[in-house]
Amino acid sequence: VGGQVLLAARPPYKSAYAAWIDQLKRRVEKHGARILTGVAVNRDSFRNEKPEYVILASGGFNTIPDIKGADLPGVCEAWSLLRGDKPVKKCIIVIGGGLVGMETADYLYAQGADEVVVLEGESRSPVSTLTSHGYMLHRRLRQAGLKLILGAKVKEIREDGVLAVINGEEQIVNGEQIVLALGTSPNNELREVLEQEGIPYRMVGDANKTGRIIEAVESGAQAAWELD
Repeated sequence: VGGQVLLAARPPYKSAYAAWIDQLKRRVEKHGARILTGVAVNRDSFRNEKPEYVILASGGFNTIPDIKGADLPGVCEAWSLLRGDKPVKKCIIVIGGGLVGMETADYLYAQGADEVVVLEGESRSPVSTLTSHGYMLHRRLRQAGLKLILGAKVKEIREDGVLAVINGEEQIVNGEQIVLALGTSPNNELREVLEQEGIPYRMVGDANKTGRIIEAVESGAQAAWELD
């Protein structure tokens, strides 16, 4: 249990998130809730269990870009690296300079990467240095030697790197591992099933709208508070 919060706990200095999940799990179990893992939920599940109400907190999917070469063997999602499913190589390109991309870069350096380049499409970093976390993250990455390229429009992923438009010119950025960190899309596939079965429900967190952890927690709490 824990979903994306467990992934958020993987970069340096963020282990408190994992401890928080452990604390929540203990509190839930203390109050008598059953936690079932490794269980696929589908239409038959709802018909068998006959729930009176469903809070759909199914999180989100990695956003996969429609870019030529995104399916090459050397390309992986940020989450797969954070989970430890993929080995960390030495020369890495991260596509996406939002919080996930920047924190993944921080994690990659901690895991032994020699060179990390982050390509961000916006002209300014989406990770604000006005927050303490953003400031320290940018500082650590500068000290580690991160190359953050802003205004980079990726056109193609190749076996030896990425073709991108940077400052109006096509350039090749070389790397042996390409990491996709382009955000999250809602995982709300069960919504249609719930509607067809006539089961009252409410979607919370990224299943409803992708956002920050605090917003997901608030929406889940609000859904619980409004139960009769």
